[in-house]
Amino acid sequence: MFCGIGPLAVKSAAKRKGLRVVCNDLNPEGIHYCKENIKMNKVGDRVTPFNMDAREFVRFHVAQSNLLGTDRESELEIPKESLKFDHCYMNLPVDAVEFLDAFKGLFKDANPKVWRKDPEDPTTLQLPLIHVYGFTFEKERDAALKYFVERIGKALGFEKFSADMVESFHNIRDVSSTSHMYSTTFRLPMEVALGDIYSEFEGAKKKQKV
Repeated sequence: MFCGIGPLAVKSAAKRKGLRVVCNDLNPEGIHYCKENIKMNKVGDRVTPFNMDAREFVRFHVAQSNLLGTDRESELEIPKESLKFDHCYMNLPVDAVEFLDAFKGLFKDANPKVWRKDPEDPTTLQLPLIHVYGFTFEKERDAALKYFVERIGKALGFEKFSADMVESFHNIRDVSSTSHMYSTTFRLPMEVALGDIYSEFEGAKKKQKV
């Protein structure tokens, strides 16, 4: 969502040959040099850069995934394999958490079959992992985790968000003795992603069990 000149996007694509990366930054200068880095590292067939507002980029991307499995074709040059994304990196440490509201109700109108492990089984919905970066003054790991859990839950509008939902939490670097950068990884909660249609999903799961 905030790729800058593309260090994370380019490095990821270069290291894993089968990986498709779609990256974005609001700054046109950043995207200009991101494209240069893509060319220099010869990963143009695996990395597609965009120059959009971060929230609009995520919404657009999920909307585009609705084209998968239909006769309609997008006019945009974006690999079909990339439309269903498994990971979303939010590496804007200063205020990336504040952009998590972009995921509220995001999948409410999405094509559900695209995001299921089994297209015909509504209980196999698999939402992406979110990797959000941020700074904290908390030096101790447990205190830092508590800080980010509270911030993430508030940004998502999801009071039930807890440390148990965090799949990975690690220190990236210490900027100074009072500023520490962390990465928090969690799977997007279905209650957040589906919004007011979450109850329908739960109903489908119960029917499946019966």
